[in-house]
Amino acid sequence: MVDKVIFDLAAQMGIHKLRISVTDGSRLGCRDMHLVNYASGSKLVGGLIHQSELEHWQKGIINHKMEIQIRSALARLKRLLDSQS
Repeated sequence: MVDKVIFDLAAQMGIHKLRISVTDGSRLGCRDMHLVNYASGSKLVGGLIHQSELEHWQKGIINHKMEIQIRSALARLKRLLDSQS
């Protein structure tokens, strides 16, 4: 459900074929953080998300802080895609 919201936001911003991946932070040395990657084409941007926020995400809940982080990441990705053109 949350992924659909993110894909809809991306589409509104003109980002198509968005891919999202989440890397377990413990593999990176952070027990309570995870790396979220947003990619389209050959461009990639990342962000961090706390364990509790990830649990909310998995339940279909996006709080205001998460929405700002997602929009910010998508805006960075959009700038990269636009500079490529």
